[in-house]
Amino acid sequence: MHQYLKISYDGALDARETRTDILRVNPSFHGHPRYDYVLIKVDALHCMFAQLLSIFSTNCEDKTYHMALILPMDRLTLIRNRARDHALRLTRVRSRARYDSIVVDTETLIRGALLTSEHDSPGEFFVLDTIDDDFWWRMKSVSLTHNVNL
Repeated sequence: MHQYLKISYDGALDARETRTDILRVNPSFHGHPRYDYVLIKVDALHCMFAQLLSIFSTNCEDKTYHMALILPMDRLTLIRNRARDHALRLTRVRSRARYDSIVVDTETLIRGALLTSEHDSPGEFFVLDTIDDDFWWRMKSVSLTHNVNL
């Protein structure tokens, strides 16, 4: 079963500019699994990255709620990688165990993100902040948080 979600957001530099990301959750997208990554607003000051695992809606008292099952990328990275990443100005994130996945309201999803796995450290990913100008500027202003309790 494939799912997708359109997220519209204001540009980081020009709030009058509206951009749209199409995020996908698909166990067989052209023969390969595709579970996109997102930037999520945790509170007024903090964000985190997560991987979308499922998108669904639920109804309660005649109101529809759009939800997403996510795998948060909010664990501390390994100590051996931190100094090198800082020197190279890389952003590395680490995922929780899959059983620690959580459900969030899709309203907390800010925009799509591009992450690539780090082959020497399972569960760790590099954030590719050069995918577009909006993401690059946004990464300069966000504060990533760790061990989020949602």
